[in-house]
Amino acid sequence: HPLKREESYINATQERNHARAHVFALEGLAEPVAWDDLPPG
Repeated sequence: HPLKREESYINATQERNHARAHVFALEGLAEPVAWDDLPPG
């Protein structure tokens, strides 16, 4: 059903935005978890 598919897309988009906001919130930390696998500098 088209409406159902659009609903799922909107939900997925909101979830990604929430996760992204969480990563942004971590940027203020000395060692953000999001950057753990990147080399220093």
